[in-house]
This record gives sequence, structure tokens and C-alpha cells, in this order.
Amino acid sequence: MSDSSGFSGPDKQKADETKVMSLLTLANLQKYFRQEFDNQLKQENIQGVPSIPMGELPGIQVIQEVIQSDPNPDVRGAGIYALMGIVDPQNPQDVPLLQNILQNTIANDPDPTVKTTAQEALTAITGK
Repeated sequence: MSDSSGFSGPDKQKADETKVMSLLTLANLQKYFRQEFDNQLKQENIQGVPSIPMGELPGIQVIQEVIQSDPNPDVRGAGIYALMGIVDPQNPQDVPLLQNILQNTIANDPDPTVKTTAQEALTAITGK
């Protein structure tokens, strides 16, 4: 996703709002993509094919990059919410991936609000 730091005033706000909506839309598309894949496997009674792990869904790397590097803390926080909407606690690869992203955010993000959002998300998925 593009950096909105070249904008100012209302244009920057609009660009950041658009980016947040894009993140959430992308997350929903990934969630529905995985659900439809799983539904097709069930409908066709295909055994032995695992659900798609979150790390292999198209677009996840974009959301992860936004969380790590977007200059706007609100956009980074929205990226965390987006991943929380995608994670499947039943998928053994999803939780460790999200834990890693969240722990990295807690350790490295300069904004206390983003750190708090990451900590709350980590607590939600791990119960700790």
C-alpha cells in the first residue's frame, strides 16, 4: 500500500481512511476466500487437504507490511484488527504467525496505542 505522507490536511486524512477501509476489505476477502475453499472441500468430500494457512493467503504480506511500516499509527492499528478478522484459531499455523507479528509490534512500534492494540490482540488469541 502506498505511503500517504506526501499528502497534507484533508487529503492525508482521506488517503489514510481509504487505506484503513482497503485493509479491512482485503481482510474480509481473505477470510471469505478461505471459507469458500473449505466449503468446496466439504461439499466435494475431499479428504486430506488442509485449510489454507493465514500466511499463504494472498494479501497477508501487504497487511503485515502496513503494520510494520505505515507512518500513521491508526492505519497500523487497523492492520492488527484486519489480521484478527482473518486468523483461524483452529488452524495450527495461524496463531503462531499472528503471535509473531503481534510480539514484533509490541517490541518495536513507537506508538503506545498500537502497542496496546497488539497486546490486546495477543491476549485475545493466547488467553495470556
